[in-house]
Amino acid sequence: IHSVVPLVQCSEYNEHADYPYVSIDDYSAATSAAEYIVSCNCNKIAMINGPMSFKYAVKRQEGFLDTLRKKDISVRPDWIVSLPEVNYQMAYSAVCRLLNNEIRPNAFFVISDVFAAAVIRAAKRFDLRIPEDIVVGFDNLDISIMTCPTITTVNQPSFQLGYSACELLLDSINHPDMFPKSLILDTELIIRESSAKI
Repeated sequence: IHSVVPLVQCSEYNEHADYPYVSIDDYSAATSAAEYIVSCNCNKIAMINGPMSFKYAVKRQEGFLDTLRKKDISVRPDWIVSLPEVNYQMAYSAVCRLLNNEIRPNAFFVISDVFAAAVIRAAKRFDLRIPEDIVVGFDNLDISIMTCPTITTVNQPSFQLGYSACELLLDSINHPDMFPKSLILDTELIIRESSAKI
């Protein structure tokens, strides 16, 4: 693509391609979420992830698992679920399978607020007590304030990602001899009703 037109990667990017990008630090964002969940005295934590063909899914899982290892919290392999797409019904079915066992999680870290909404619905079916049982999502989508309870989530600056990528692209067009620098934007954990510390 870059041989034909100027190129800036946005959000998801190829780490091995030597082209500018604007994104977030998925590993660090997942680490912050996992540390928060552990601080709420949860030690049976499940993760509902997206397809592992994407960088974000790999990095968020690495951040999550590394944090729990540092805290000496073991994770059951069957509590790490990777779904082929961000799909509410798939997530709901996966969470129901996890909760329909004698030993079940007392917290969920999920890589999308869509998944978090599915956890909240399943929690009601299986008598999970939220916020004593924790749900932390990702993205800060509109749905995160529409659910009951509202969703604690990692906010990634979607508008700023697109805006900054466009600025880099315009710089690349206007100054083709200059190679633009990549940007990593900050995320923020927003605490809402789906977690105990509000």
